[in-house]
Order: sequence, then structure tokens, then C-alpha cells
Amino acid sequence: MDSLDSSVIIAGQKFFILQGDRSHSLQWEKYGFKLECPQGAVSKDTEVAVTALAGGNFKVPKGTVLVSAVYAISVSKALLKPLVIELQHCVDLKNTSQTGCLKFVRAPLKSPNAYQFSIVEGGSFRVGKRYGSIKREQFCCMGIVAEMSNGDTPSDSESEEGYETPPEGSTDDTHNDSGNGAGETSERTASTINTGLSQESVTDDSNQKVQDVESTSGASNVSNESTEDEVKQKPNEDKGVTLLYTGMMYHKKKEVNQWMTTFSVVRDLEVLQQYLENKHSKAEQDGPFVIFKYNQPDGILQLCVQLACADLLIRKGASIDQQAIDGSTALHSASVVGSVSFIQLLLMNGANPNARDNDGRLPLHWATASRSVEALELLLKESQYNVDVTDGSDMTPLMWSCYNKNELIAKRLIELGADVHEKDTDGRTAAHWAAKRSDINMLKLILKPDMTYFKDVKGCTVMHVSAHEGFQAGVEYIMSLRPESVHDTDKMVTY
Repeated sequence: MDSLDSSVIIAGQKFFILQGDRSHSLQWEKYGFKLECPQGAVSKDTEVAVTALAGGNFKVPKGTVLVSAVYAISVSKALLKPLVIELQHCVDLKNTSQTGCLKFVRAPLKSPNAYQFSIVEGGSFRVGKRYGSIKREQFCCMGIVAEMSNGDTPSDSESEEGYETPPEGSTDDTHNDSGNGAGETSERTASTINTGLSQESVTDDSNQKVQDVESTSGASNVSNESTEDEVKQKPNEDKGVTLLYTGMMYHKKKEVNQWMTTFSVVRDLEVLQQYLENKHSKAEQDGPFVIFKYNQPDGILQLCVQLACADLLIRKGASIDQQAIDGSTALHSASVVGSVSFIQLLLMNGANPNARDNDGRLPLHWATASRSVEALELLLKESQYNVDVTDGSDMTPLMWSCYNKNELIAKRLIELGADVHEKDTDGRTAAHWAAKRSDINMLKLILKPDMTYFKDVKGCTVMHVSAHEGFQAGVEYIMSLRPESVHDTDKMVTY
């Protein structure tokens, strides 16, 4: 890999070793990257190095905006055939006409035109899918842009001389300056904030990648006052193209009775989520990542610190275990977002950790949707049940973590003694649910060779489920454990 400019923000790096005598299907989904290598495309022991960039001084063609992370890709030997790469984007594609707004772009790594992107012909984008694919014989920096025509990204008609996309290798430097690349710019809440992969920076720090809205609250568990922040957003949306965003709240103790609360917003890309998690690795994560989009070009994002309100309601006599129409309580709601502070507040005031909703689910089951191990352990400690407690459908917390594709929680449940062989009322194991959700990391974590024989009430093994879902990586992994699983038979024509 060529040396990268000091201005770029590296989110992660991955190395793949390819063999020419067979095909390869390589996935780095935690960073939004996939690679398909057909048989005979490379020489023996060809190394592919991929660096995912969360930000940098990127310049994209006028009238476009970055909607993916940027990937610096290098190959150690000349290719014999093109490889297929797939990159994740953050555009909500609803119809075929919108797919034409997305384009792959490339840029050199070295001066004088480092990180000046030009459009690459070709590439495929599908409705309802968050990945675009393209065949390439040469690599450098790759990304995806969306063509826009609003005020933030001037259209051809707004430019004095217009703009033509330079061919690959062109030295044309007529680009928009995307100083923060695949991230965000930010200021205090009084100012307008661009939300991710924007064309212009609104702060002096060109390397700042995520929008952070910060507020300090008094008291370690309960804030003394409720605050409300309104942040004017100006997302780049035109031609029916809608961009997806991710928000997450973090709490970090600064000193006695003082916490720093940070709400971070980025484009909904795995690379940026990983960057956020690494950036706030020592902070308490308040709930799962929340994916959202703006209904209007000048949408408003409203943030409320609500812990003090909950404390006030409790002190005024609000019923702590009042059930909603689905039978859930406030503790269920706090658990599903993994808010340890809310959970502690409710438990401290007598909330029942053994309360079940209409489907027989405990707050512990709901907590498997969050990424807070601390919340999970707290609920398990306070509950009268063990780690394999079942709900009304005999689903265990481990099964629910598979359904929620929550590998972090699943690992902790297994460490705490969760039984991977448990079955629900339909005879499905946690492995069945991992296959149903097409989660290869979860399947590898849970599936044991003997479990490949397990059948649900329809006679379906995990191989049936994987094949039905089109889960190729799962099929290949199950075959590696038990090759004859390709001959499994069930009781039904379809799953």
C-alpha cells in the first residue's frame, strides 16, 4: 500500500491473500467492503491491501457528494482478469430511476492530484440494496458519489463554465472540496451543521468527521435539568435521492457529579459506525445506533435529555411498572436502547426486572437489541431467571441476539453460560436464527458440527435456512463443517 497522506483518517485496514487456482468471495462487512475474485484472475499468493478511510481532504466532481467511505486499494501483482468490488453507500434507493444518480469514483494517492476524484464508467446499483458493485483491473482510491443539483452542490447550470467529468487519469482539478470526506463537520448547537460527506467545511478543523452536539448535566445518574437542543440540518437530497444517517448518544464521566453527553451523527455507513465506536471506546454507549433520514431538505434534529424528567415523574407518583398496550414497561423501553442510567434509575425505584410483555419477553430479552453489555449484565443480575430464560415462544436471549444480529451481546451470553443447543417452540436453535438473518460472524460463533443435524418442526436444518435466504457464506461454512449437509431433506417443499 502506498503511503497515505497525513490528512486522511484511517478507520481500519485489511489484507487478503488470493490464490489463482480458485475463486474467492471475501467480505469485510464491518467496514462496508466486499471483494469477488474469479478463478484465474490473479497469480498465486497475490496480496490485496484495503484501507478504509473515514475522512480526508477529498475533492469530488461538481454537482456530486460522497455517499460512501473511501477505500485505498492496492494489489501486489498485476491482475489477469478484473476483480469485482462492492462498496456500501448510504442512499435509500426506492426506484430504478434513482440508481442512475450513483456513480463510482476513483482518485490517485500521490500528488499533484492526490484525492481528486473523477467518475468511473460502469458499476451497478440495485433498488433496496446498500452496496454498489464494479469490475476493476486497476485500483487506487475508490468511492461512490451521488449526483445532486441543489445549492450545496452546484449543478452544471449554476456553474459559469459548466463541468465535464474528467476521464480516468485526467489532471483536471475542477472539483468540490470535500474537506471532511466520509465524516461530519460540527459546531456548537447555535450554528448550522453539515451532516456527513459534505462539500464544504463549516469549522476550521478539516479533519473533524462527525457532528457532535455536547451538553453537560449535573449528577452522576440523574441530571438536574432537562435541556433541549435544536440543530438545523441541510442534507444533500435531490432527484428523489434520500441519504440515511446514523445517530448515537455517548456518556462519559468527567468528574464527580459531572457527565459529558455527546450525540454523534454520521452518514449511515459501517466504516463511520466503527469509527464512532473506536472514538468513544471509553464512554458509555446509550442505546443502539439509530438510523434515520430527513423528510425535508431543511430538517430539524431535536435532542432531549430526558433522565431528569423520568426522575421527576417517579417522584410525583408515576406508576413504575405501568404497562403499555404491548405489555411492556418503562424498564423494557430502557432495556431495548441499553440505557444503563435509566435502568438503574428504574430499578432503584422498584421496577420489576421480571415483568413480561404480551409475548412473554422480559426486559432481559429486549436488552439483546442494544449493544450495552453492562445493561445486559445488570438485568441478568436483578432478574430471578438464568441466562437461558425463555419468552412465550421459548426463545432465549441468545436467540434474540441472533435475530438482532448483535454479536457483542451473543458473545457475552455464551461467556455467561448460554446454551447454544436450546430450541424455541418451532424447533429453531440460535444457529437457525443466525442463518435466517444471514449473519456469518454469528453463525461461526454459534454453530457446532453436531448442530448442523438439528431440525426444526418443519424438518429444516441450518443448511435449508441458509439456502432459502440466499446466504452463500453460510452455505459454504456449513459445508466446511459437514459436506453431506447439501443432501439434507426437510418435511416441506419450501421453508
